[in-house]
Amino acid sequence: MAATSERAQRREDLRAIWWWLPEITLVLLLIGGWVYLQDRTDPIITGVAYGSIIAAVGLSPMLRRLAVALVWCLIVRHRLRTCFNSFLPTDRHGHLPFIGWAKPIPVGERVWVWLRPGLSLEQIETQLGRIAVACWAASVTVTKARTSNSAAIYLDIKRRDVLGGLVGSPLTDDLPTTSRPYLGRSALSRFSLIWLTCRKSTTPNPLSVRPREWPTPGRQRRLRQDGYRQP
Repeated sequence: MAATSERAQRREDLRAIWWWLPEITLVLLLIGGWVYLQDRTDPIITGVAYGSIIAAVGLSPMLRRLAVALVWCLIVRHRLRTCFNSFLPTDRHGHLPFIGWAKPIPVGERVWVWLRPGLSLEQIETQLGRIAVACWAASVTVTKARTSNSAAIYLDIKRRDVLGGLVGSPLTDDLPTTSRPYLGRSALSRFSLIWLTCRKSTTPNPLSVRPREWPTPGRQRRLRQDGYRQP
């Protein structure tokens, strides 16, 4: 019994290390870099180097957006773990879905998740609304990560709509911004319009002209008897 509880505690410790592995790695890099520069250079130079990095991230819009996106990737893994603990069923050993890496995408974050036996993609789809609330997102979608394995899925945490904004076009720069005032038709244009109207009314329609009717043979004989000669 004691051995079983010890193994369970060891698994919990390894699981906790995995959850906090990105944060632990980042802290170790910052502290290790600070100690290394302190041993090799002056403390003022170390402070200036770290301050320059922080200023570059804060002043550059591209670096600032990248830093914010990476921070959201760290946050969303913990939020998913919290919501999985709250309402997703576990197996008989108490195992939850394995949350892998998270990466930024244009609409938010994408998280790779491995489902344990007993869970399916359909069960996750029924909980997407609750997952979106737990992750502080607008919506969440789920898709298969592999076509050959249903256990690997992608959770797309959507926080923004990249197709909802207005996109400028350089073609509109050549369009006139002001309209010319309407001065009315000139005398020449009015005369041309009247002339075309009169010509249209006097020109016969070729389809409406009936062809010339030639008399039948009996009528021709009567006409010849009356002294009429056909031209």
